[in-house]
Amino acid sequence: MADGEKSSFTTKPLSLHRDTDYKWGGDGGEQWTDAVDQSDGITVTDDGSISHGAVLPTSDAAQEDTITIDGTDYKRYVFTTDGTLTVTDRVTADVLVVGGGGGGAGGGGGAGGVVLKRGVTLDGRDYPVTVGAGGVGSTHPYESGNGANGDDSYFDANGADELRGRGGGGGGGENGSAAGKDGGSGGGTGINTGVGGGAATQPGTNPDADIDAGTSGGYAYNTSRPNSTAGGGGAGENAGVDSAGKADPGHGGDGIDFTSTFGTDVGENGWFGGGAAGGGINDQTDVHTNYLADGGRGGGAEGSNNISSRPAQAVANTGGGGAHGTQNYEPGDGADGIVIVRVPA
Repeated sequence: MADGEKSSFTTKPLSLHRDTDYKWGGDGGEQWTDAVDQSDGITVTDDGSISHGAVLPTSDAAQEDTITIDGTDYKRYVFTTDGTLTVTDRVTADVLVVGGGGGGAGGGGGAGGVVLKRGVTLDGRDYPVTVGAGGVGSTHPYESGNGANGDDSYFDANGADELRGRGGGGGGGENGSAAGKDGGSGGGTGINTGVGGGAATQPGTNPDADIDAGTSGGYAYNTSRPNSTAGGGGAGENAGVDSAGKADPGHGGDGIDFTSTFGTDVGENGWFGGGAAGGGINDQTDVHTNYLADGGRGGGAEGSNNISSRPAQAVANTGGGGAHGTQNYEPGDGADGIVIVRVPA
């Protein structure tokens, strides 16, 4: 090509590579690109313009992998501990935030609040992530007090794109401490109360979110033995109440299914925010197998026979509620929360 002669592209878009200089002719004469050092996949179109695919975010703490949903690939960032998502080029993300589950007592712990926001525009900066711990279960015997609330989880705390998942409410004990505590989803009430469970504080926390969910804990009747306790609320379903005058405890409320967004290998088979089951409280001479109740789908702890078996634990990093206590076993802790970010790959 002679000096000053124009060049033009008549082929399909070309791929450029790192650390290589390129030049082409234009109306203003020869032009040079800078050395390409951001990413592969930069292309030169027929009119000479340059474009490149976005540099995907990175993280100091998240488990990073690629998932395929309905034929489309996504980069997924799963935070089970505090960390930072570093964004270089603007991307559009779907963000899930789940608070820590409430600890158990006589009643089951409530689930952490569940938040989903789709289509979040993330600009080039750091986004802090906080994963809330599950609440500690009441000391044994469970009559001594309520379970502790879970801690809140955050994406971009105090920033323009803040999302907050509130910690679940602790389960109630007995008598004076029996009411379930308020939380993302409320804790289930303990025995001998005749009061309702804890209220849900999550709804309305994130007004622009697509999902901002929690429900109240279950009600426990004030009856003589045999009696039972109520389950903790789940993000997608209210907890079950106990059965008056019977040792039939309330089930934990179900959480929410996110398999179509984040896959089945996170949470409890893709579910998050399940409440814990309540327990049957019975005389030691009167043990029945029907003193069992299910924990809510999404990590809520399952119930136990009051005498012979330890209650199951909440599923890790689901925000599930902690197990109720029994005469022989201490209550369980709530599950830690989680933050998941998904961007186009």
